[in-house]
Amino acid sequence: AEGASRIYIYLDDPQPDQIAALSAHPNIDVTACDAAYWAAQPRPRMATHQQRQVFNATQAYARCDLDWLAHFDVDEFLLSPSPLAELLVKASPQSAFVLLPPAEALAPVDATGSPEHFKLTARAAGLPSEVLATVYPTFGEHLRGGFISHLEGKVIARTGIKNTRLGIHAFLHDGAPATNKSMLDQCFIGHMHAPDFETFERHLPFRMSKGSYRKRDDDDFRLGDIITYLQEAEETDALRRFFHDVCEATPELL
Repeated sequence: AEGASRIYIYLDDPQPDQIAALSAHPNIDVTACDAAYWAAQPRPRMATHQQRQVFNATQAYARCDLDWLAHFDVDEFLLSPSPLAELLVKASPQSAFVLLPPAEALAPVDATGSPEHFKLTARAAGLPSEVLATVYPTFGEHLRGGFISHLEGKVIARTGIKNTRLGIHAFLHDGAPATNKSMLDQCFIGHMHAPDFETFERHLPFRMSKGSYRKRDDDDFRLGDIITYLQEAEETDALRRFFHDVCEATPELL
């Protein structure tokens, strides 16, 4: 719908029926990342999914013959006021990449249907971070940007640039983050990170140990600490109340 000429899909755990179904579409390029695939690469299969994502995105960039290549996850969607090609053509010729700020989906209160509302970080909304304590009175001071998912956004990279690497949230040139970026007016990456409480709860073990909630800094009390505290709380619905306060499209939050 947004005008993609081709979609590259790398299957980390490829299944024959998936490969067959996806490959049937003429504009989908499917790569099965099986043992034979990794044996043919210059380095063995990386231990973390983040490392594999960066490797495969860079591989796609190197062989892409289009003008731009975006790197999105399966739970991320374009929120664009018009077809993306109409916006990209207006990007500065000096820009190596376009950065799409994130918009985090708010779960429907009744847990039916798909999210219809998305929230921005305070910075993206042009507000100081101090407002987070008002919007989220209990947890706002401990949530980066008021989000439970990433704040970095996603990249649409101009192709054909030598010595580059397409990361999960960055575009690197000669090992350093490129700085010549453009922004597209009112264009965001919509992140369906936790479309309902069941999804949020189901993904907790992985996200706490290997994903985006894992502890990185021993000094700050952040999302991983909040979740650990709530899981150990005497109130059985503590985690559910956190999700209600921060992640649901309640009339009060809207």
